[in-house]
Amino acid sequence: MDGVLGPNHPSLLASMASSTWTLRKQGKYKEAEKLDEQVLATLKKVLVPNHPFTLASMGNLASTYRGLGRQGRFAAAEELYTGILDTETELYGSDNLHTIATMANMAAIYNRQGRLEEAEELERKVLDLRIQTLGPKNPHTLTSTNNLSITLSKRGNVTEAEALARQCVEESMGVLTEAHPDTQLRFSNLASLLAQQDKWGEAQGMLEKSMESLKATIGPEHPTTLSIAGNLAWVHDKTGHTGEAVELLTYILEAQTRTLGEEHSDTLTSVSKLAAAYRRLGHLEPAEGLLLHAVETSSKALGPDHSLVLICLEHLMLVYRDQKRWIEAERLGEKATETSLRILGQEHSITIEIMCNFGTTLLKSGKLKEAEGLLEKAVAASSRVHGVHHSETLSSRSNLGSVLLMQGKWIEAEKIMVEVVKVLRELRPKHPSTLSAISNLAVAYSAQGRWDEALPLQAEEFETVVEALGPAHPDTLSSFSNLYSTYNRLGRAGDADGLQARLMEMASQ
Repeated sequence: MDGVLGPNHPSLLASMASSTWTLRKQGKYKEAEKLDEQVLATLKKVLVPNHPFTLASMGNLASTYRGLGRQGRFAAAEELYTGILDTETELYGSDNLHTIATMANMAAIYNRQGRLEEAEELERKVLDLRIQTLGPKNPHTLTSTNNLSITLSKRGNVTEAEALARQCVEESMGVLTEAHPDTQLRFSNLASLLAQQDKWGEAQGMLEKSMESLKATIGPEHPTTLSIAGNLAWVHDKTGHTGEAVELLTYILEAQTRTLGEEHSDTLTSVSKLAAAYRRLGHLEPAEGLLLHAVETSSKALGPDHSLVLICLEHLMLVYRDQKRWIEAERLGEKATETSLRILGQEHSITIEIMCNFGTTLLKSGKLKEAEGLLEKAVAASSRVHGVHHSETLSSRSNLGSVLLMQGKWIEAEKIMVEVVKVLRELRPKHPSTLSAISNLAVAYSAQGRWDEALPLQAEEFETVVEALGPAHPDTLSSFSNLYSTYNRLGRAGDADGLQARLMEMASQ
């Protein structure tokens, strides 16, 4: 076609632009990048800079940069969107639909970069403009509502996020019908928010219903169906049903391999999730094999600095940690942390997660001073990005408290754990993370000889654990031992004997 029409012919350029769209859908972003850059360079030569075709081509290239998942490309995408936005605002005004769509794309770039405050600010503006121009029930307005809800949840504002998600679901059911894929995706977002608040039963029921509906309407291997299945697998995993999560993740991975190919970013993401589930089941060998394959394939297909490569390296580090292969675990942790800091920045959610997990790896390997420094950075970054009540922040602070305890820094550890326990009791009073924090605070009190303050915490932990796990579980026996010892230290031998008799009676029933 090039020889017949010439390299600058509109039909050829349109065909090339169509090809880049196909390549993006196939996850072949590096190939799409070359073609998009070629199309844009040609259009800039033959058309004026503010021609709609040129602006559309700039948008296509920015989408490709966004899909490449590297911070350098995010910056390039932001630069392109800024140029488009300035031109569209000048030509059409800020309330034009094209201008608003570009604002939404800019907010998505901020989100991918971890710049959540800026993303939220722009998403609120986009939502207000779409309500004014299109009305509150237009599909584009509902998309903006859903996007803002997701960003708010990332920032720890779960209450407003849930309210928006419920509103979005209700409006979608009226406008698009309940069975529409977009409605089901919004159900999925609402379910994720419910899960964040430990409303696991409601979240699971919602996701199971969505998945069955989508299987019947768009098929079991449609990307939307598989996305819902992935969220359901996450709920299964978080509620202790990791075996069921593995079954779902295996089904997702097989479907994506057939429909997208093994080098597609969605397929490789599923590989990493399946490997992580295997690790949590203690199946470390298959987890390691999957992750080694994912690191090699994603590095080749997406580039060694892609965020997915960093996530796979992080999971592989955790496998080596569980295998007590400390040197390999630390080497991967250092590589993932250094690359993530350089590529994504310290305040990106992926970087924060990697720093936190590397910190706990250093803790388990006995490198307490290094662990303390890394976890302090993770806590500071997570507090700024997600807020002090976000699960990632609380987890990092709890781990930091553990490191301080292991170094005998009782007063520093106590200060952290008092705050963590207070928040977790309000958010999830019987969650394992809450019980772990309560136990650590009791250790801090005990180490300072403050047995009267340790006792009620140990009693609270014991009652919760024995009810949830039964009298014979190792965690119950450990909790019993701590409480029994404290009773005796306080000279309350009768209470200690009564506790022992009670546990023996429960075990015999």
